[in-house]
Amino acid sequence: MDKKRKKSRLIVSPNAWARYEEENVVKGTQNEYHSEEDSSYWDDSSVIEDGMVLSHGQIRERPKKAIKWDPDFSYVGMLEDVKKVERPKRVPKLWARQSPPILKREHIPYEWNWSEADDDLDPEDYDAQIERCHERIHDGILPVIFEHRLAEVTERKQERDEILAKYPGKSLHVAYRLDMLHQCLEYIKTNPDEDAQYKQRKNVKALIKTYKSGSLEWNPRLVTYWSHGKQLCQPRPFDWDEFFYINKKHEGWEGFWVEGYLCDFLGSFISG
Repeated sequence: MDKKRKKSRLIVSPNAWARYEEENVVKGTQNEYHSEEDSSYWDDSSVIEDGMVLSHGQIRERPKKAIKWDPDFSYVGMLEDVKKVERPKRVPKLWARQSPPILKREHIPYEWNWSEADDDLDPEDYDAQIERCHERIHDGILPVIFEHRLAEVTERKQERDEILAKYPGKSLHVAYRLDMLHQCLEYIKTNPDEDAQYKQRKNVKALIKTYKSGSLEWNPRLVTYWSHGKQLCQPRPFDWDEFFYINKKHEGWEGFWVEGYLCDFLGSFISG
C-alpha cells in the first residue's frame, strides 16, 4: 500500500456501525489489508479506505454493488411518512385533591393506579405538558416531582421559542439546525488549525445560506451531500455504498459533508 496515499477519516458512532452491519457486511482482519509494520495507518479514528476500519483494528469490507447516482432527482415526498407514536390513553383519575398533599409514594392508595408518567402527552407539546404539571400540583400528590418537571419544561419551551424567534418563518427542525450550524461556524472561526485540516467552513456557510433561503428543508430520512460549499445532490435516502462512491469521487478526505437526518445520531460527517 502506498503510504503517501491520503486516507479518508470519518467520525462514526457505534449506532452507525450497528446499522451498517445489518446490511450484510463482511468481516476481515487487519492482516488481510495492511501489514502490521504500517503503523502510520492505524490511529484512534475510524479510517475508511478500501475497507472500513474500526479503532480496535477490525476491518469491515464494504459490499460491492451497482450505484445508481441520480443527483438531480429529489426524493422529497417519495418515502412514507414516519409513523406517529401510538400514545396510551390517560389513566382514569380515581382520586380527589389531597389536602394536605401526599408527599411519600408509599402513602398513595394502590387501588388508585396512580402514576407520575404522562405517556399520553407528546413530550414536545410543551403547552400540554405545562398544563398537566399545574393540574398535578393542584392534585396534591407528590407535588415536588411536578414542580421540578414544570421548571424543566418551562425552560425547554423558552429555549424553543427563542430559537424560533431568531429564525422567523422557519420550521422547528430548520431553526434548530440553523442554530447548530451557526455554532459550528463560530467553532471553525476560533479553531483555524482544524479548519485548515477539515476545510468545512464553505460547507457550513453554504448550508446556512441554503436553509435561510428556503431552498433546503429538514426532510426526515433524507440527506444531501456537499463538497467545498457545493451541493452535490437533491435530498435522497442515505446509502453506505452510495456514500463511499460520492465521497471517493469528490476526494472526500477534506471538505466533504453529509447533511440531513443522520445528524441526529451520527453528528455531521467530518472528513480530513
